[in-house]
Amino acid sequence: MSIIQTIRDKYAKWAVVGIALAIIGFLLMDVNQGQSRILSGSGGGNVGSVNGTSIKFNEFSKQVELASRNIESQQPGISSDAKQGQAVDAIWNQEIAKIVLDEELDRLGISVSETERADMIAGERPLQAAQQYLSQQGQPYDGAQALQTINSIRRGNNASQKEQVAELLKFFDRVRLEEKYNALFSAAANIPRWILESENADASRIASASFVRVMYTDSLLGPDSIYKVTDEEVMDYVNKHKKRFKQTESRSVSYVSFSAAPSKADSLAARDKVAELTEGFKNATDTKAYLDREGTDLPYGDNYTRVADIQQSFKDTFLRVPVGGVFGPYLDNAHYITVKMVDSKMVPDSVTVRHILIATAQQDPQTGAFNQIRDTTEARQFINDSVIALIKSGVPFDSVCKKYSADGNKDQGGIYKNVAWGKMVPTFNDFIFTQAPGSKGVVYTDFGFHYIEVLNHHGAAKNRVVKLAFLSREIVTSTETENDAASRANNFAGKARDEKSFNEIFEKELKPQGLTKGIMPNLLPTSYTFGSLGESRKLVKAVYDAKKGEVVQPEKVGMNYVVAVVTEVLNEGTQNASAARINVEYTLRNKKKAGAIRKKIGNITTLEAAAAALGKQVERADSISSANTKGIELQLVGALFNPANKGKVIPELLAGNQAMYVLQVNSTGTAPLTSANVTAQRATYISQHRNTNMLQALREAAKIKDKRKEFY
Repeated sequence: MSIIQTIRDKYAKWAVVGIALAIIGFLLMDVNQGQSRILSGSGGGNVGSVNGTSIKFNEFSKQVELASRNIESQQPGISSDAKQGQAVDAIWNQEIAKIVLDEELDRLGISVSETERADMIAGERPLQAAQQYLSQQGQPYDGAQALQTINSIRRGNNASQKEQVAELLKFFDRVRLEEKYNALFSAAANIPRWILESENADASRIASASFVRVMYTDSLLGPDSIYKVTDEEVMDYVNKHKKRFKQTESRSVSYVSFSAAPSKADSLAARDKVAELTEGFKNATDTKAYLDREGTDLPYGDNYTRVADIQQSFKDTFLRVPVGGVFGPYLDNAHYITVKMVDSKMVPDSVTVRHILIATAQQDPQTGAFNQIRDTTEARQFINDSVIALIKSGVPFDSVCKKYSADGNKDQGGIYKNVAWGKMVPTFNDFIFTQAPGSKGVVYTDFGFHYIEVLNHHGAAKNRVVKLAFLSREIVTSTETENDAASRANNFAGKARDEKSFNEIFEKELKPQGLTKGIMPNLLPTSYTFGSLGESRKLVKAVYDAKKGEVVQPEKVGMNYVVAVVTEVLNEGTQNASAARINVEYTLRNKKKAGAIRKKIGNITTLEAAAAALGKQVERADSISSANTKGIELQLVGALFNPANKGKVIPELLAGNQAMYVLQVNSTGTAPLTSANVTAQRATYISQHRNTNMLQALREAAKIKDKRKEFY
């Protein structure tokens, strides 16, 4: 296969790598963006911007489509909401990463030269991506040949090939640019010895102190209710610390869910259906045909399974069933199942075989998919009329194998020695383990037709394998159950017109029925999940279309119909008093409590006077250090080592996070540290900071406008 054919075959898979990079938080593969430019036109609006650079919807949506397909291939059965949500988030993060990094690269003048590009492909240490996308199947990577082919294509007239190669080279450039940018910081990571020596000196300090302590929860202070914190006080604090109180746009809701999970009647219906079919299942001479006709949730593969590998419930019971017998119906993970023992055999530990493969398909090493390369009827006829006929006529097996087999071991006579159970594809595996030494036959697999000779069995036939068939029906929600849940949800939504009536009707009608009211705080505008209930982008959008206090009409989320009411609307910017209060009130209340204690003790002269005023005891602690504060909060320990305080009572009440202190420094000194190896400390620091993700810092500093909710 030529290199350009390899590029063409792998071109569609580059998006998988792009999504992987986005998930770990780094670069956008420019190849996806390039493909989007090819496929899309202009217009469509913007899904947002980063530092003034717009992210065009048309291009963005093409990338989301590619990402969605890749996510679906990696997560079969994923819901459409989850698939789209993951794809949108991944591409959004990619776009931000690309824009903020490109700005830095342009500002710093970092680029990739043509010489570097050649080195990435054909140098001593080629890019891993180059080896992945430019290697020919089954051949070791040849950088020189790859570079020669690429240069030939770039000089040629084939527009399609030139376009594909250009996009691939852009991707290589992105990888190298990322390496260069990271190297700026990893190579620059350093800490002077004097800083560590100073830190070690600080850590070696110890002090002895006496103190009087009042906890903020002390009964001396009275109930919290007497220390009122007003909205004005909260906002005054917020305005002085705005960076700490940034908020993203979000909504909070209360909700009631009405279950549409299968009822007891639905469960009985599934069991009865399996029971009804069990006798016919047992007596069927063609088990596969019976299951194909009647249907089953567990497809029958007609292959053997090693008993040691079986994980199903009731394993010990149904393995005692004789061949041809059945066990069931039994309940297993929301399914009713009857199992049939189709066959049972004892097999050896391993087998030596030889085979000749007439291939009908070739497996892609990247995706595992099979691509047909030969007609199956033609291949079947060839293995009979040519391969088997030649061997029967006396031509050595090795010679026929070397000439015709498509397997990689054809030069070794097609022999596989000491093959363990499960190492070969199922039909091949079953034949070599269940047929006696000397047996010959043709077996079809996804790779094609195999002419197999079983040469030897190794070890006693003491390993049991069984061929099982499962007649299975999932317990599903009936139409009646579904309609009942939907009706109850609609009835509630029809009565509840605002937050007040929502709560009143819940308390009066639904709570007595055993239903509960849930709370969903901080629902983001791009969310696609609704807590643990499941995915529903439609419900999230409905919440954002509603006003505060408005009841949202029922939406199906997972196995529930959900009725929600919007309880809070937070816009992007600085938190208001209501939102900030939960994080501020404790601090401001404690500040008021500290004021009350200061007033109570007056001027601080001695510990004994302060203790008497507060009705407390004087406490003492020795060998206080930054590593062991002995009951004094860490942020206050520094006051003990202030030379101005040595041997004195500190004349101010010191307020910590948990308590207030009147401190007296009795003495200070130093103690040896158990670990003060500055060389080792420097090495650890540098190693840790070489792994710093600088992209996150760039992202936090960027001005990002997110308008995705208008499009998805």
